[in-house]
Amino acid sequence: MNNTSIFNRMITSVHLSGLSMCALGLTVLFSGCVSTAKYTPTIKDKMPVPSDQLASVTIPVAVQMVKLVDVSPAEDKEDGWLYGSGWSVTSPERLKGPLDVILKDAIMNDFKEHGLFKEVSQENPGDLLKLEGKVYRFYQRREHYLWSLCCGLLGILIPFPLMKEEGEVNIELTLTRFDGSTLRSYRGQSSFLKRCNFYESRCNESYDSSPAKYLDEALGDSMAQIRTQIIKDKDVIVQRISQQTR
Repeated sequence: MNNTSIFNRMITSVHLSGLSMCALGLTVLFSGCVSTAKYTPTIKDKMPVPSDQLASVTIPVAVQMVKLVDVSPAEDKEDGWLYGSGWSVTSPERLKGPLDVILKDAIMNDFKEHGLFKEVSQENPGDLLKLEGKVYRFYQRREHYLWSLCCGLLGILIPFPLMKEEGEVNIELTLTRFDGSTLRSYRGQSSFLKRCNFYESRCNESYDSSPAKYLDEALGDSMAQIRTQIIKDKDVIVQRISQQTR
């Protein structure tokens, strides 16, 4: 890190220290107005399947993707000190549509990209299976520690954490027959807690630039777990469906 960068950060910290009480009041009273960015879940795949291997994992069944049920706690979607302080990326001000709807679309597109099933759609053109599910947790909250507002300048000398971001993804998907009976259920779960100090770039990034950086990574991990479980059940699923159509 060059001297100019350190100097700029020192000026920023001095400014924050001088306006600490004002900043604290604005954080509590107007936290919902900090960011206007609208968030849409993006599944970040760390290990994509090569296109020439898609056929080997594709399950020869058409699946209808139905609406997810969001049973996550209300506080996961709220800003402000009453809910653990900070800003939630899944608050109504930041989320681009109902969570259950946009998350369903992201999951459906992910399955299409990975060629998991012969067909995945929202329609019912004679499909043999439905894919439904529940969202137990899906959130990312960013919070500045109170001492960063009054003592941020000390972070130059003592690299204590100034900010934390925490969250979790916990999703369950269930394959069901059209008679309502359950075929198989699959669960993906991933959580994170990240802290940064004065010298780490994340503490100086705009909230608008990447409000759900770690949430998208956790969603990618969770979906990879679910896809792996489904692929392992490929033979079982095909066998059950063939028995159903006899």
